[in-house]
Amino acid sequence: MATFKCNFESKKFMKELERDIKKSVESDLKKHPEKILNDHVGETISATCSSCGNVKVVVLRGGGVRCPKCGHTAKVNLVPDWR
Repeated sequence: MATFKCNFESKKFMKELERDIKKSVESDLKKHPEKILNDHVGETISATCSSCGNVKVVVLRGGGVRCPKCGHTAKVNLVPDWR
């Protein structure tokens, strides 16, 4: 009769799985911010305008934002907060 032993560390597995999921989400957000932002077109969000320093911008279709103060438009770089 054969015996089989397997050591499975669930904590290590879950930690690696969580890391892989976070990497995947961050990569997807970096490549396609419009997937998230298109649900919020026309809304004002907190972000700093690189042109004038204003701290509120308006979301545009296609993953961009526009500063209501100076009119500067830019592509968004989304960074998730994993708290």
